[in-house]
Amino acid sequence: MKIASKGQVTMPQAVREQAGLHPHSEVDFEVRANGDVVLRPVAAPAASVRAAFEPVRGSANASQFKGMGTEEFMAFLRARKNLLAAVGFCRRAGAVSCLEG
Repeated sequence: MKIASKGQVTMPQAVREQAGLHPHSEVDFEVRANGDVVLRPVAAPAASVRAAFEPVRGSANASQFKGMGTEEFMAFLRARKNLLAAVGFCRRAGAVSCLEG
């Protein structure tokens, strides 16, 4: 892997998935005394729409959803309904009816 002129590195998809990193994820770097560099995800506030949908960011084709039917996927979203309502998403987006089951 090479570092681009602007300091960017493309992480392989398998590494991103294993680390739970998604597009626009916040990360921190730690440089250890021996020169090793450790990359860690920054925990997002729990009560946010972004946190509620983080597991599905990017694509519904993510590995954890492969083979999942529509009803299973809707159940996944319904399980997060209270969090979405708490941050006002359902009222703003008019999304309550699409999550009712």
